Amino acid sequence: MKIPIQTAGNSAFSWNGKIIIGGGESDRQLKVHHEVIAFNTDSNTWNNWPNLNTGRHGTGFARVANYIYTASGCGNRGGTPELVSIERLKLPEHHSNTYLKVRIPQQFL
Repeated sequence: MKIPIQTAGNSAFSWNGKIIIGGGESDRQLKVHHEVIAFNTDSNTWNNWPNLNTGRHGTGFARVANYIYTASGCGNRGGTPELVSIERLKLPEHHSNTYLKVRIPQQFL
């Protein structure tokens, strides 16, 4: 299965039947990615989640209660600048349709 936004050095975690992927770098742009997307393993759909305030790669996600945190990382492809910020994303309610659902194009399956 292909990921709609293909990145390296991204952050990922699983939660509630979903695989969430955020940030990362690619050869398409110098600035790193700020997008956060989620794959629903039950419905085979991708969900767009709120973007990171600051694109970053080379970091990770950590779940604490109903939030996901990410810290540090790099702001451009290749390793600089090193970031010193921390971000927090509130997880949606268990059965919430808070985030937009998009069907996976056949070529990504």
